[in-house]
Amino acid sequence: MFLPDELTIWMLGQWSGLSVSALTLENWIQVMGSKAQQALETQLEAQGRGIVLSILQTIRSIKERVTSNSLI
Repeated sequence: MFLPDELTIWMLGQWSGLSVSALTLENWIQVMGSKAQQALETQLEAQGRGIVLSILQTIRSIKERVTSNSLI
């Protein structure tokens, strides 16, 4: 959701009683955006590792079946 800085500052003041400058708000937005980006990248990496792990487990399972069938 996007709100103009002036409206955001006004709403923050109305809801919390806090008064912040436009620069403070912009800095906070940049920091939180960076944190959100890092969290997303971490989640995507973990998901990717999970997919790779799942593929490796499937390959091992297939190899085990092939090996056990070859011995019969």
